[in-house]
This record gives sequence, structure tokens and C-alpha cells, in this order.
Amino acid sequence: GQFSLKNLTAVAGETLQLISQHEPDLVICDAAPIAQYISLQKNIPTVNIGDGFFVPPTTVPLPNFPGQEHISAEALLKSEQALVTQLNNVLCENGLPEITHVKDLFETQAQVLLTFLELDVYKLHRKNVSFCGFISSEKSLGGEDINWQENGQNVLILKQ
Repeated sequence: GQFSLKNLTAVAGETLQLISQHEPDLVICDAAPIAQYISLQKNIPTVNIGDGFFVPPTTVPLPNFPGQEHISAEALLKSEQALVTQLNNVLCENGLPEITHVKDLFETQAQVLLTFLELDVYKLHRKNVSFCGFISSEKSLGGEDINWQENGQNVLILKQ
């Protein structure tokens, strides 16, 4: 799946085409770190939404998952650098600048967590994050329909 370099390289290329085709004023990404990075490289305002697992803290290295505190910071950094090397192969294949750390993929203009602070596994590592609980357009849950074209702006929502 996504963890295949061939597939991830293709996803990055398709995302570049999609963004070029639609020329969005805003990109909202849900579990789409490559799309986030591409949007930022294209100077398009980008919002990262998701739960605590899909919106990791922007720290170096990425923190341990709860229950994995026995893994040293050195081991985390080594693992992250191996991932960065692979991601940079994907980015270079698509003519995009390399990243230095995984956090570079997640440094969007806004991060909105679809959870509550009390349930966030990384709450001790977060800065400048909005918590909104869960959202729904389901009327019985108090949701509303959203008209993304209302003000003539082009919003692109990407989920990978």
C-alpha cells in the first residue's frame, strides 16, 4: 500500500497533478502528509485535520507512542532518519525539495485535532493545536452541510 515507495511516489505525482489542475485557495488534509508537504511547497494555505495519531506533534524526533517509553531518543532519531531517507527518495523523484525531519511534513498553517485534549496520546508534546472534538454533517448529531464554494474560494480536501 502506501508504504511501498513505488506507490507513494505515484501518490505524490498524482497529488501534484491534482493541485495543479484545481489551483486551490486552501487545502485540507486528512491523513495525507505528502499532500500537506506539496501544498506547503506550492505556498497554498494548508490545514491538517485528524486524530492524534494522524496529526503527530512537530517535534524532533517524533515522540514514542504511549507504552513505548523504553525506546531511547537516540533510537527514535535513528528510525526517523531512515524514514526521512526513504521519503526524500519519493520527494526527489517528484522534483520536490528534501525534508530534514518528519515534522517538516506536518508544519501546516493550522492543525485541528478531531478529538479532545483528554484523549490525545501526544497531549504533552503539542503546541499551537486546536481541539474540536469530532465533526459530522449528520443532522441528528447537530451537524450542518458545508458549502465550500460559497465565497468563490476553491477548497481541496485530500485524504490518502
